[in-house]
Amino acid sequence: MKRFDKYINDVINNKIIVGNLIKLAVKRHLKDLENKKFVFDRVEAQRIVSFFEICRHWKGQYSGQRIKLQPHQIFHNASLFAWKLQNDKRRFNTSYMEVARKNGKTTEAAVRIIYHILADKVQGSQALSAATAEAQARIVINDAANIIKITPELNEKFRLFKFKDMYNRIVYFKTSSFAAPISKESKSQEGTDPTYGVIDEYHLHKNDDLVDVLESGMGSRENPIMDIITTAGFNKNLPCYKLREIGIDILKGRLKDESFLVIIHAVDEKNDWKDKKTWLKANPNLGQSVRMDYLEKRFIKAKNQGGTKEIDFKTKNLNIWTNASEVWVQDEMWQKNTHGIKLEELEGQRCYGGLDLGKTSDLNAFILLFPDINGKMAVLALFYMPEFKILNSSDRVDYVRWVEDGYIRTTAGKIVDHRFLAEDIANLCKKYDVRSICYDTYIATHGTVQRLRDEGIKMNDLRQGFLSLSTPTKELESLILCEKLEHFNNPVMRWMLGNVQIATDPAGNIKPDKGNSRNKIDGIAALVNALADKMEFDVEGAVYENNDLLIL
Repeated sequence: MKRFDKYINDVINNKIIVGNLIKLAVKRHLKDLENKKFVFDRVEAQRIVSFFEICRHWKGQYSGQRIKLQPHQIFHNASLFAWKLQNDKRRFNTSYMEVARKNGKTTEAAVRIIYHILADKVQGSQALSAATAEAQARIVINDAANIIKITPELNEKFRLFKFKDMYNRIVYFKTSSFAAPISKESKSQEGTDPTYGVIDEYHLHKNDDLVDVLESGMGSRENPIMDIITTAGFNKNLPCYKLREIGIDILKGRLKDESFLVIIHAVDEKNDWKDKKTWLKANPNLGQSVRMDYLEKRFIKAKNQGGTKEIDFKTKNLNIWTNASEVWVQDEMWQKNTHGIKLEELEGQRCYGGLDLGKTSDLNAFILLFPDINGKMAVLALFYMPEFKILNSSDRVDYVRWVEDGYIRTTAGKIVDHRFLAEDIANLCKKYDVRSICYDTYIATHGTVQRLRDEGIKMNDLRQGFLSLSTPTKELESLILCEKLEHFNNPVMRWMLGNVQIATDPAGNIKPDKGNSRNKIDGIAALVNALADKMEFDVEGAVYENNDLLIL
């Protein structure tokens, strides 16, 4: 317990770098030592720490070596198990622990499961690891099983069962207890009677269905634990962020819940994410399971490339919750994608179309993407607007100039003439070798799509969801950053790129988003559609069409 006491002293006296939320957690601990409702059992605290340190790592550079808890891990695990009520029941029934990736949270959860089954000595205990997908839920159970397998003091106490090369069930026959995964895909969610529940990567959970299943099953148990572990996420509207806010309010004294343990390792809001000195706040295992050179490599990419690289670094490595309000691709990177290709070089060349039709009174975009023009992908962007909108717009851009320069084509009146638009696109398909055009399924009600089909043009629909758009959006980002595009200095496309806010779902899929109704990103949306079409149907560009057999 000397390490436990030293950690608390070091945090309070600013001898180690931690975030403000960790300072609040330590201050809460010290304040509660004076509360007669609770007892901090130092013998129990020593027992959990000692148990951890007879267990062995089963993978990585420390494989086969005994686990040595870092000070912050001692504080977390001792707090969870050693704080008790006066009746000797466990005080904390819910634990929320948030930390950046590679800081050992899954290994800790795995050992806590083993300890619970052995130390709590509950007849028929059930330790369930819950995640959105079965494979994710198995990770904690698989880690626990492998730790048992490699630790001599444990391997004869349990029976381990495998499924598809991963352990998915641990049985302790002495008390008829077991540990197993559970997910939304599981067929046996109901009927569970858990004594211990691990919610893995809670930021991925779109709702609290699994949490509710575990909590409702714990109703008949005397001393259950809900053990929530996660990194930060991309969506602040999901349950994880809401629980995080509750936890912070508890730490700050605005809310009261004596049964909820909150441990959040994160850089503070006022910190500059580029300041390497602050990275330790989100990575308390820095120098152990997290290497500085690994973070620095990720940081360089984030700083140089911005966009999703920056968002991913902030979220996964600095534990910063991010929204879609981050700039996606920096303007200077976009401007590097001009290579002197002439428009005349595109005539008759193979290409793929992307169509984004807005409201009848608004901007409409059509993109032709040429896969290989002098080793680059050429982007020919065309826009259509009604004359009334051009003269009466509040978009704070010079539409009139863009019309005069030929970047926007107009139709008479207050609404876009879709007959004109369809006829114009059909003529372009005669000028260029347009293999197909990809469009948003939602706009299929417009007459434009059917008119183009009547002209014999192949039209492919594409839903505008994360799963459909993520791959082409990431590919577009890569092409821009690698300077593989030719956009002919189109000012409309440049303006629209600056309006893009990257939206991210809990699984890390992305798509372009305009953020608010005033922003226009139609050209970028159409370009993503065209790229999706190219990636799906560009047989001529496939490696197996243009090369002999390759042996790797």
